[in-house]
Amino acid sequence: MFNMKEIGKKISTLRKNNNLTQLELADKLGITYQAVSNWERGDSMPDISKLSELSQIFNVTIDELLGNSKVSETVEKIINQEKVDVNDLKEEELESLLPLVKPQQFEESFDDFNDIPFKKLIMIAPFLEEEDLEKIIKGNKEILNSKKMIAFAPFISGSFLSEIIVKNSSDDHFDIGMLTGLAPFMSTEALNSVAFKAYEKKGIEFIISLAPFLDSSILKEIVKRENQKDNPSPITALLPFITGDGYDLSDILKMFGRKK
Repeated sequence: MFNMKEIGKKISTLRKNNNLTQLELADKLGITYQAVSNWERGDSMPDISKLSELSQIFNVTIDELLGNSKVSETVEKIINQEKVDVNDLKEEELESLLPLVKPQQFEESFDDFNDIPFKKLIMIAPFLEEEDLEKIIKGNKEILNSKKMIAFAPFISGSFLSEIIVKNSSDDHFDIGMLTGLAPFMSTEALNSVAFKAYEKKGIEFIISLAPFLDSSILKEIVKRENQKDNPSPITALLPFITGDGYDLSDILKMFGRKK
């Protein structure tokens, strides 16, 4: 990662060497003086377009501003609208670079994501278009069948996620444990289908964490089955999620062979 304090100090020194106030530098960059102040204090960093402008105003190289030759070289490529292969960058270099890149710059400059390692793919996921990320995930069995999928859920569509989870849930290598992390992003219909299979494989204890996201009809069926096993203890955890909807306390008590 960049040392923002050091970069801020360089910007401050260069500004003073050029006899500019924070306000004057801000005017040249088309930003507020507060933004310049934040840079100089090390509270934030200029994005790539502003780094380019700063280098021109101060007549210095990007490398002199950033103090990181490899990342500076990549920044220059992005400024010049050249293509950047993510696989040519180390993880720490990519981590330093991404906060400086605007979405449009990323789309224009970065390519070749198909063979990208998992850690790098996680890092760039927020910058990728949904459709592009979905294509990459669809062709990666390791991600599809493991808890790694949870990391990508916020960046893909709910319909795509629901479809692939339902499809892959029958795979012998599918990790059912990932459902707890994926539940908020899936459709109720898809989650109901997969969760019931999970219940049959892993038991009611696994379903408890999914209960807030499941349809009451699924929970009712599970409660009935558990009651037939004379297994009342775990059932109580599901009760808050199945009352109402034509299913009141008297119905529940009848399951336990009791009456109000």
